[in-house]
Amino acid sequence: MRADPTALRFGAITTTIVLALVLVTETAWPLAAQAVIFALVVVWRSPHTMLLRTLVSSVRKEMEDAAALLNAAFGFRLGCEMYLLVRRLLPAAKMEVSQ
Repeated sequence: MRADPTALRFGAITTTIVLALVLVTETAWPLAAQAVIFALVVVWRSPHTMLLRTLVSSVRKEMEDAAALLNAAFGFRLGCEMYLLVRRLLPAAKMEVSQ
């Protein structure tokens, strides 16, 4: 099974925040909670991964709803417009498929 690099970065960021919180507040409770999370990772799935997937899926759903509304109301296709914007901003980027 391959690891998702985004989930690994998210886990590292949350761990850093917890450790900074421990240093600033001088309490051990956040450190104990982080130890429980590390124990869960060994036995089960990472809570960081599940939280990241939940956040990403909810944002993705909201973006799809907004794009569908723009398309239905104004005939504005967000994906097409974003593609054209990227092509305009990065003209040197070649979109060729290698053989």
